[in-house]
Amino acid sequence: MSGCSLNEPGWVVSSPVEALVRLAAEQPDREVLVDDRGSLTVGELAAWSAAVSERVPSGRTPVAVFVDRRVASLAACFGAPWAGRGVAPLDANEPPARLEEYLDRLGADVVLDATGTAGPVFAGRPVIDVTQVGRSNAAPRPAQLDDVSVLFFTSGSTGRPKAAGRTFAATNMQFELMTLFSAGDADVSGAVLLPMNFVGGFGPLMHGCTIGRRAFLVDPATMPITEIADLIDRVGVRRLTLTPTLIRTLATALRGRRLDGVVEVFGVGEPTDWADVEALRRFVSRDVVYSTSYGASELGGLFNSGTTIGPEIPIGTGRLPLGEMPGPDRARIEPIDGADGVGELIVRGSLVGGYWRDPELTAERFGVDPDGVRTWRSGDLVRVDEDGILHLCGRADDMIKVNGRLVEPAEAEGALRAIPGVRNVALVPRSLRSGRQQLVGHVEVDEVVGAQDVRRILADRLPAHLVPGVLVRHGSLPITQRGKVDRMALQALPVEPWRGASMPRPLAAMERALVETVADLLELGSVSVDDDLWQIGLDSLAAIELVEIINTRLGGDLTPNDLLRATTPAAVAQLITGRMGDRGATTLVLNANGDRDPIHFVCGAGGPAVQYRALASSLGGDQPMVVYEQQGLHRRWRRDRSVTSTARRHLAQLEPVSPGGVVTVGGHSYGAVVANEMARRLAERGRAVRLIVIDPVDSGMVDRTMLRPVNLRTRSGSMAVHLLKLSWWRLHRLQRLCRVRVLTGPPGSLRRYETFYRIGGRQARRHTVIPFDGPTLLIRAGRGDPPLLWRATDRTTTETVSADHI
Repeated sequence: MSGCSLNEPGWVVSSPVEALVRLAAEQPDREVLVDDRGSLTVGELAAWSAAVSERVPSGRTPVAVFVDRRVASLAACFGAPWAGRGVAPLDANEPPARLEEYLDRLGADVVLDATGTAGPVFAGRPVIDVTQVGRSNAAPRPAQLDDVSVLFFTSGSTGRPKAAGRTFAATNMQFELMTLFSAGDADVSGAVLLPMNFVGGFGPLMHGCTIGRRAFLVDPATMPITEIADLIDRVGVRRLTLTPTLIRTLATALRGRRLDGVVEVFGVGEPTDWADVEALRRFVSRDVVYSTSYGASELGGLFNSGTTIGPEIPIGTGRLPLGEMPGPDRARIEPIDGADGVGELIVRGSLVGGYWRDPELTAERFGVDPDGVRTWRSGDLVRVDEDGILHLCGRADDMIKVNGRLVEPAEAEGALRAIPGVRNVALVPRSLRSGRQQLVGHVEVDEVVGAQDVRRILADRLPAHLVPGVLVRHGSLPITQRGKVDRMALQALPVEPWRGASMPRPLAAMERALVETVADLLELGSVSVDDDLWQIGLDSLAAIELVEIINTRLGGDLTPNDLLRATTPAAVAQLITGRMGDRGATTLVLNANGDRDPIHFVCGAGGPAVQYRALASSLGGDQPMVVYEQQGLHRRWRRDRSVTSTARRHLAQLEPVSPGGVVTVGGHSYGAVVANEMARRLAERGRAVRLIVIDPVDSGMVDRTMLRPVNLRTRSGSMAVHLLKLSWWRLHRLQRLCRVRVLTGPPGSLRRYETFYRIGGRQARRHTVIPFDGPTLLIRAGRGDPPLLWRATDRTTTETVSADHI
């Protein structure tokens, strides 16, 4: 490769190197780099890089470079392209096994060590100690345009780092654009607090050196924040490149101090909230301009979408927009099932070639549109508002289903971050052994903020399924070497719920057993006897499972509805020992202190009333909700034989609660069929009725394996036929008794809920639905076919929501 002419087709001197050579010839004494040990001029950097290039053998693969936050790292990162090869900057502080994995995946033949600590050989590769290399005036070697110029290893959702590389052609184009946009600001000094192995640190430093901009290399992990602030003030730093996490860290540490010289801040690496901009304005110049743009290692060029927030723009709420939606030649949005108005951003056009030596991931994320343009699935969930502005809504790989609802943690993160006293937050999805999913909220908060305060505010601002199942308090959230919240580290930590101070006391045997049971079920590091179960991860499905365990192992006689009254292990222990009120009623009143007219809601088949706690919470504490269950679900009692008999019994319970005025009746699934019958009968009595039906039962949920009644009608009067009838009758009675007493299972057991689910399905299938001729709201889940047993009238309003039937 070294013998090729610079004018030969397909070969060029890489643009950043060429720019550095030109600047070194024009202004060799211009200072461009400063670290905690000294400084470097353009001429010194060029001579050092040239000397490094002489030690680098010819090749086509990127050269591995161990980097830190000192000037030698820049000499090494320029030395590899000076030798006509790409560069793969690696954090020298990562574990040796991790570094060896990087080298193996690169196919590295040599290592450039800018730290002087790796030794002569690392993982079987020769090591060039950049700190010991002299100076040279060697000319740059040519590089092939389609070779990888720079390659970054970034975290992957599968746990295996992914490597995205940019070609020399793409790098040249991007540097030319950056130089064009930076015209006239070469004299602006900046501080870079991000590492060289991160595109947010590598790009500004490499480009800044080529235009003569002075940069200060700062490591927040080793230099106290106050010293960083002193440096910024002393040398007149005007520009900072930060992640939003570092903005929050600086805002907390520099309370009462203002860095008035800083007038430009570039946000990289993470989405920015308006709360971050507000925090930034507290410790830099009041005239600060904050800029951010959409970026990723997979992009081969600029995405042309960004946001600039000047001092005159008032603080908003939520996340900052990404800017105007690029044209169809640069991006499109692919809808996602179950996520209304939100889709995955698909980037088109200028992209990297794929993931280095990872054909499976490349095939999964990169593709080609019908018009022949290459595409990349970003994994970012976005929406476009009516003004054509692009908004980031979160990550597709972070989305989880909580009780059948598709949840994106970003919305809850924004609500948490907006609470006064909350300094930093990260929501991470958590999978439990049972297969259930939950959100865990990790927070940094001021001392005056309490867990109950945070939960109360979240309950007011978010629907129940978006409120984190567990809150965990941290003195400071773990941060990656790149300045982002370390979400993988958070997922690996044991979950210890954030709770208020309480006086320890000896536990009774039942309390101790309950605490251990709850901790095991919810997979928590510890549980206090006074913890509110609903605030440490319990939900309606977990409540059913917990009651099953309590009744089976601890001799209890509970129903899931009991956990709405007994919300702590201590209260549950009292309930088990019989010191609380009656259980087993077929109605449950939620938000009982509300002053509005109640809503009467019928549960689905086999559904306990506790499942509607989230709905009642979403309606607000001032809206009472009377929930009706199937008779016999939670106590040994004769069950209703049909939809009609169920409706009559519920109406007898409804009349005393709502004796006059407009009655609102609703139901879900099988309960919707019952609610329709109740509404019809109320209307026949002259009552004003409103009906709400949620995903009315269709024939798909009916268990057709249920026994059907046998028709033994015959014209024969022989004794044999009568005996046959009598034998069948006795057999049928025996089957009924077995089903009720054995197959049904004890109250509170999963087997009982499954049996009543089948019973409700059979009753719905036998019932002829006569639609209520009055104002009706029909809510359907997903985009499926219309329910087969439901016919809307001209007074029906239909809404479709993103959720499962259950």
